[in-house]
Amino acid sequence: MKRILVALLTLALALSMAFTLASCNDGDSSNSGDATTPAPVEATTVPTPAGYTLYDNGKISFAYPSAWTKQAGSVDILMNESGAGNNVTVAYEQYSDTYKKMDVASFNTLLKPALEAMGMTTSNVAVSQITNKNKVNITKITYSASTNGVAMKQTLFVVAAGNLNYVITVTETKTDATLVNNVLDTIYVIK
Repeated sequence: MKRILVALLTLALALSMAFTLASCNDGDSSNSGDATTPAPVEATTVPTPAGYTLYDNGKISFAYPSAWTKQAGSVDILMNESGAGNNVTVAYEQYSDTYKKMDVASFNTLLKPALEAMGMTTSNVAVSQITNKNKVNITKITYSASTNGVAMKQTLFVVAAGNLNYVITVTETKTDATLVNNVLDTIYVIK
């Protein structure tokens, strides 16, 4: 759980950075971040949608927009530098079945206080257990959020891979259902 709190703090930093970049955008669309192409995954994955690139950390993979940059670290950040503020973060923690048992009440007990501590307010929380097209079991958590006067929607996809839980967080400051659906549909557990 501590790892998720660190990830949430990192997410808040990423959001702040995205808004800073958006306010400083001088129209240059060149990518200055790590533009390394991810390694291909096993042939059993679903095809990557047009305009998307495959994120692959050796344990999980999913598609994200090709024009975005990747900033690798203890939490990987995939971000749109065009000023829209949308991004995807990938964090992990030791495996537990906390998310498989999660409902709105346990979200409010476990995660909401951490979000509030970062100055974020949440509403419209929904938690569901789903299986995507790749037969990957996923805990899907969605909520509306606001921080520093900026409204957003966040969708967390929690996936067990080996002895880890991976949390893929899609943040939308500008609504993009295609992004959320493409990430969900292409999540694949490699190992």
